[in-house]
Amino acid sequence: MPSNTEPKWFFVRVDPNNQMGATLEDLPPGAIELSQEARVVREAIQNSVDATLPNEKTNVFIWNKTVPESEIEQFRDLIGYRDSDSPFKRLKKLGLGKGNALERMQSRRKDRSFEVTIIEDRNTCGLGYDPEEDIDRFDQLCISHGKDRTNILQGRGGSYGEGKAVYREASDSNMFIVYSVFKPHPKATEPSARARLYVCATFDGHEWHNGTKYRGRALYGIHMKQKGEPYPLCRPIINDDAHRIAKRLGFLERADEEYGTSIMLIGSHIDIDELRAAIEDYWWPRMWSNLLSVELWDGNDVVDPPEPKKRADLTPYTTCYSIVEEGISANADQLERTLRKNSVDGIPGVTQGKLVATPLPESEDLSDKAEDDTYLENTVALIRSGPKMVVQYFDPRGLSNANFAGVFVAHEDVEEQLHLSEPPLHDAWNPESYRLSKLYADQPERLRFNRDVVSGILRKTSNHLREYRRKLAPAPEPVQVSGTRALTNILASIISGSGRRTVPRSSPRPFNLRMDERRMNEGQYARIFTRSEVILNERAKADSMDAEVSIRPYLLMDDDLKRDRDDPISNVEVLINGKAESSTDNPFSVELSSKAPIIVETTSEQFERELYASVEIDVNIIEADVNATEDAEQTST
Repeated sequence: MPSNTEPKWFFVRVDPNNQMGATLEDLPPGAIELSQEARVVREAIQNSVDATLPNEKTNVFIWNKTVPESEIEQFRDLIGYRDSDSPFKRLKKLGLGKGNALERMQSRRKDRSFEVTIIEDRNTCGLGYDPEEDIDRFDQLCISHGKDRTNILQGRGGSYGEGKAVYREASDSNMFIVYSVFKPHPKATEPSARARLYVCATFDGHEWHNGTKYRGRALYGIHMKQKGEPYPLCRPIINDDAHRIAKRLGFLERADEEYGTSIMLIGSHIDIDELRAAIEDYWWPRMWSNLLSVELWDGNDVVDPPEPKKRADLTPYTTCYSIVEEGISANADQLERTLRKNSVDGIPGVTQGKLVATPLPESEDLSDKAEDDTYLENTVALIRSGPKMVVQYFDPRGLSNANFAGVFVAHEDVEEQLHLSEPPLHDAWNPESYRLSKLYADQPERLRFNRDVVSGILRKTSNHLREYRRKLAPAPEPVQVSGTRALTNILASIISGSGRRTVPRSSPRPFNLRMDERRMNEGQYARIFTRSEVILNERAKADSMDAEVSIRPYLLMDDDLKRDRDDPISNVEVLINGKAESSTDNPFSVELSSKAPIIVETTSEQFERELYASVEIDVNIIEADVNATEDAEQTST
């Protein structure tokens, strides 16, 4: 394919060809709220880990720097400022916020400086052709946004696709530069290439040039003519030109044999202290295993590196991890009170992993921690054995005065199932994930088995830890409602999904109760919605009576479906005859009538989708001459 050697901007028109795949969409919300710094370090270090050479330690350098006024002219020329079709020409069409880096570069203000963040790795293979996966890793990162790497090899964790939205979101210009050095391969898109550089951008879709529609995806590289096609391809700048431009842009120099990848976020606002904390939060297992080092720079100064061993709040987690990895414990007393499980579920032929939990010292008061540290309160760190990143600080729930910390380190036998269960941000294990469902869509038995592996790990981990926590300290007594009660319990059949069960109740008591329950799944969580009608019947001694109605959702213990009264779920919304009540009152005072039913509607807080839950309804007549109570109970899975 003949080409022009001078790089130019290439904006993807609305389907002139399909080089770029689908238009990139924003990343969906994660299972937990992650800061921008956490998203960046989870994604960037994950990709560096995936590319680490065998038997080598992953070395990552993250550098915040200011591009000063004296370097603006050179910088913007290197990213195509003078190109007749550059983003600078159509800036008002791109949907960028005010004060972004592109706007600053071409403004007339006295100080046009802007911030960039550079992320570089060493001891890695760079982004060349990967014969094991039969993909070009550079193209996968820069071009294949939105493409799914469902068939990724076991032990790897990054996506190189949709996850790259993280870099765009961290740049106020929606632009980042990728520079990579790697070993040439005859099957690569550019067989002779040993270094490549792209400027990548994703803007709003827009019209330009006499109403021509553009998707918003753009690249700065070398235009390649296609035989028989009216539009060119855009390929990266390669070899000596890539080295030269990278050096002038401010990247650290690489020789042809210094494999690795460097990424620059243009117009970043990364806080170096939050970045350090995020690395410690999520990458401490790999750092503890001496498989990762991270060096941080702020301007021209080296700043304190991530040091998870100095974090007191992480010490209980690293202690548990040391027991998993080396079978050691801090002291004999702690060893006696440590929970150890070499397998959390009983699926034949599959080793799920190891679960270890330890009690926190009694002096440790987690309630005084800052709000952004609350995810470390009484959680278990979920860790895959390949990347050794904390996927999530998982809350197993449970009501107890005892505090604990734990880790679950997955075995390599379940690496595939857990990897495929993760969303683009790799921040949860979800047995209903799109990728898991897609890969095994034509193998229903295998799909069911894999889902059982993931849900079993989560469910059994929760059960083990809730029981462990109960044994550490007795749970507080459940709240009692005053009044004489004669309780009649029914356990309805289990319902699933968004199904509904209606329970009409005839009773010798002076009222009838009818209850409808519906369960709604919300990602990896679920809620229970109830609608209950209570009306006085012919046995009532008056046309109206005062009563108390309480509705209590509970989690159920393990698989025996007994209510776990140590682990109630709260109602987040209560309506009585359509009027909102305080969800914390419970019980609620009502006046029952024989002419029209009282309608009580409730919505529970979220609980883990894999768990069972039970809703208990109590109606307590408080008239002096009548003592009658009816209890209705629903169960959902």
